[in-house]
Amino acid sequence: MMMNDKEFEEYKVQLRKVQLVQLEILKEIDRVCKKNDIPYHLDSGTLLGAVRHKGFIPWDDDLDIGMTRPNYERFLKVARSELDDRFYCLNWHDYDDYGLAFAKVKRKNTLYVENLARNSRHSEIYVDVFPYDNFPGTKCAKVLQGYPLLVLRALIKIKAGILPWAGGGLKKRLKYLPAVALAQVFSSSRMISWYEKIAQKYSDDKKSEWYFPQGISRYGTWILRKEWLDNLSSVSFENETFPAPSDSAAYLTHAYGDYMKLPPEEKRWNRHQILKVEFDENT
Repeated sequence: MMMNDKEFEEYKVQLRKVQLVQLEILKEIDRVCKKNDIPYHLDSGTLLGAVRHKGFIPWDDDLDIGMTRPNYERFLKVARSELDDRFYCLNWHDYDDYGLAFAKVKRKNTLYVENLARNSRHSEIYVDVFPYDNFPGTKCAKVLQGYPLLVLRALIKIKAGILPWAGGGLKKRLKYLPAVALAQVFSSSRMISWYEKIAQKYSDDKKSEWYFPQGISRYGTWILRKEWLDNLSSVSFENETFPAPSDSAAYLTHAYGDYMKLPPEEKRWNRHQILKVEFDENT
């Protein structure tokens, strides 16, 4: 449904308030990571915004960071006790009704309802934290790793009440019926254990030249050279300085192609199908 001019201006004001809360969360993550010597980097669209806009992409409604797997596991441990009381770290080890393979650091006393997860009880404004694992080098290994991860990811999401068919038609919903049935067979903890074992299968592979993040992208479509993430630089974002891949231009070219080119206007707004937003009265 198209917005009229007044609705669109109100939407932009709300979006900017969301972005500023996300920036607040990022600063808290940065504080915890610096205190505990945990490397991380601005990731995907957030890094693109930093390079192209010196801050958020004006229409972006989320904020992403990444960490290599060992640093991610360290962060989950320290986040439990070291995040300020205004925040908490949502991950599938600490919350049995959370179905994503990456963590979210959330701002308490806010509301941020996405269509895909509209039934979740964890609907606060957040920052995504993606763990990066080694990507195998042979075609056979990629198939043997990728297909089980694809299936398990869908089952775990469904088990947690995430609706992969949201926003699609009846045909898309019917496509997921077998997965809905299969998701009832196994416990979430068992499927998560299988998933992580498979995802980290090549963690000791010294020949691996690529990382892939446990995010929402289809397996194998978002891989990045290890040299970009193993040595970090810094970048300006919203008048602050944050860690970035060592060669942000190479990273962004690999990920987006001509990353300085703006997308069509119709693809710039409400990318995550946000249904409702509320803020802490002190925000």
